[in-house]
Amino acid sequence: MHPWPSWPPDEDERTRQALGLTVLAGRWAISGPPSRMPSYLDAAAARVAEMSGRRFAVLTSSGSAAIVLALQVLGVGPGSRVALPATTWVGCATAVLRTGAEPVYLDACVTSPCADAAYAVAQVDAVLAIHTYASQVDVAALRTALPGVPIVEDCSHSHAATTADGAPLGSLGDLSIYSFQATKVLPAGEGGAVVTSDQETAARLMALATDSRKLVAQPDPHALNRLEAARSLHGANHAMSEFSAAVLWAQLQNLPGLAARRTEGLRYLADQLDGTLGSLVFTPASAASGGFYGVPFRPQQRWRDGVEAAVEQVREACGARLDRVYPPIPYSPLYRPATVSTYRGRGGHDTSRSAERDFPNASRWHHEAIVLPHALFLAEPVALTALADALDRVVGTPAQRPAPSNALSRQREISVVVVTTGQRDTLVQALAGIAAQHYPGPCSILLLCDDRDGSAARVPGLVAAACLPVRLPVRTLTLRGSTWGGDLFTRVARLRNTALDWVQAPLIAFLDDDNSWEPEHLASLVDLMDSTGVPAVHSWRRLLDVDGTPHVPDTFPWLRDSGAAAARYALLRDAGVFTVGSDVVRDRASLPVGDSDYGMVDMGEWLFNRRLLDLVRFDTTWSGDDLRNTVGEDDKLLRRLRELLVPMPCTERPTLRYRLGGFTNGVANTPIKTRSA
Repeated sequence: MHPWPSWPPDEDERTRQALGLTVLAGRWAISGPPSRMPSYLDAAAARVAEMSGRRFAVLTSSGSAAIVLALQVLGVGPGSRVALPATTWVGCATAVLRTGAEPVYLDACVTSPCADAAYAVAQVDAVLAIHTYASQVDVAALRTALPGVPIVEDCSHSHAATTADGAPLGSLGDLSIYSFQATKVLPAGEGGAVVTSDQETAARLMALATDSRKLVAQPDPHALNRLEAARSLHGANHAMSEFSAAVLWAQLQNLPGLAARRTEGLRYLADQLDGTLGSLVFTPASAASGGFYGVPFRPQQRWRDGVEAAVEQVREACGARLDRVYPPIPYSPLYRPATVSTYRGRGGHDTSRSAERDFPNASRWHHEAIVLPHALFLAEPVALTALADALDRVVGTPAQRPAPSNALSRQREISVVVVTTGQRDTLVQALAGIAAQHYPGPCSILLLCDDRDGSAARVPGLVAAACLPVRLPVRTLTLRGSTWGGDLFTRVARLRNTALDWVQAPLIAFLDDDNSWEPEHLASLVDLMDSTGVPAVHSWRRLLDVDGTPHVPDTFPWLRDSGAAAARYALLRDAGVFTVGSDVVRDRASLPVGDSDYGMVDMGEWLFNRRLLDLVRFDTTWSGDDLRNTVGEDDKLLRRLRELLVPMPCTERPTLRYRLGGFTNGVANTPIKTRSA
């Protein structure tokens, strides 16, 4: 298996900052109050217009809404007929139905899934010309076949692409539209745009998108919103929010770099396949732009077990998630206009007929081709080589391909943070346990030395005693003085936040200097994270006494009050966290009982995607109740993750060896354990 880039991208600081600034500005919608902060709606619209070679862009709540507005401003409505390709997303047809018009479908080309102008029919009032996947529809041919019929150019699969002669896609129609849905090359979560160079048309589009309103040229800074009556077309609410616009603006900044990587990835994969088993289908100009939504692959012979099986076999072979070409819309299971009274009688189809009969080319594309989504082309060459091999296996005889020279391990690096004062000799065992992990990927250690009394001077000797292999790099950061907080928990939380500022690895784990891990600990956590796709997973733990022998509790070890400790133990025993006679603590992220949640997970049990901890840092404030109940920084982090609805699955394997000896360990009045510090 190989790592495949996620989409939408999860490592995007620019997007997080733009969203934060939107909150700070206080204007969350186009109808929000004026603000001294710039509007991302205005900024993103300007960039989209520029990308399209147009003067104006009106941002909408979705690509489907953009189609509705474009058709409405052209006068399309009840009684109209709109031609569109049979091979496209079903939402395009639904948008036509929403205007009151009837969709008329055009079969695909033999050489691409785009609509073929040869199938154009007379008596249509508009054309929705859609650039599909990495191919470009011949807009000029459609104009010749349907003279005088207005064309809405749909560039939802082709952001920032150009024609062979350099004209921007988005400049070819009477109006052009985009979708910025989350899977698109330019994602805004949900969103769309209509672009034009005519000022009056832009004003009419704005009225259609904002409940018959327009932007106030110079709004009163104390006004409740920056819109006023447009007195033109009757509109509805199709406007994009400032939050979606902030995401779109950030992605517009990211597009050039990512587009160049996609182009290079497509070129590399095409060279690997070499046309011997099939062909990647794309228009060269779209491929060169890097703004393509996906690339169909069509084998020279039939798939060995059918196209649906081929998609699953490729996923099993290399982890790449492929897709099917859209089915012809009238035969799509998602297209059911007769079930809604508003659409009944428009756009239905005769179920006794077949897609192969009505749309033979579109049907062949659906049954014979698979689609490689655009994010795959951002992968490393070694992953693309594996994808080529997987396609070989499901089409014909596997080819022998040398691994590229810059092949990377599929495994992501884990940084293990160990906070220590240098006082405990158990640090040697903790480090040795990290070195003994079965995780095959790269791993590193950050030793964060809390040097309050000079004990950190012992750390180099303890590290040497652990006899760590060269492959396990150790970095030591020593922090001196009392600036890290007075009470224990505040200090530890601040130290952990400091570690987050230094760690660069995509995965992060924490280990206290008196604990250790079973050899399969990290590998089992990574497997769970990969199989679930969540950013935080954890294990169970075994309790040890101070001398390292198993500790079988009969009371809750982390409460001073013996009565409260006995009651908590009984509650958790009944819930299955503790078992009489066992040293295993079956920790849970959530254990609701009445008005309280008794879930607990120790820091040494976690594995985090570091990006999650960029968003949710360790709390550094404690109430009196928190201190009395020994609520640690891990408890407060867990509370916040629950509040944010973060899923936190467990391996259900006791792979943390957790040494007591600091909190109470069953002995009254023992000082609270200092955790790692």
